[in-house]
Amino acid sequence: MANYPPTFYQQPMGWQQPMYQQAPQQEQLFCRMVGSRDEVNAFPVEYSGRPMTFLGPGLQTMWVKTFNPATGGSDVAEYHRAQPQTEQKYATMSDLEQVLQLLQKQSEDIALLKGQRRRSVREDENSDV
Repeated sequence: MANYPPTFYQQPMGWQQPMYQQAPQQEQLFCRMVGSRDEVNAFPVEYSGRPMTFLGPGLQTMWVKTFNPATGGSDVAEYHRAQPQTEQKYATMSDLEQVLQLLQKQSEDIALLKGQRRRSVREDENSDV
């Protein structure tokens, strides 16, 4: 054991600090269920400018409240769920007959044009001979 001097363990600098970096905290969204617009107006506004969301009864209405620095008050925007269109329109029988007549006329015109083309091709073949 001679020739081996004693060594002392020393902790590295900054050992007490955590070895990982914490991610910055993301701002949480504010959302609250309310019964009416009066309750939205009575709720104090967030002065940081972060929008505050309020959901109405039955989730049919949504209000977004934000701080307005120009007036020192708050602005409330109101949104409503869109109602699906229940009225469906169908083609009447007369509309269908008009379309069928148009198709019949176009098919006759196409047949006529094909006949004219065939005649002109036959005439060209006969003239070459």
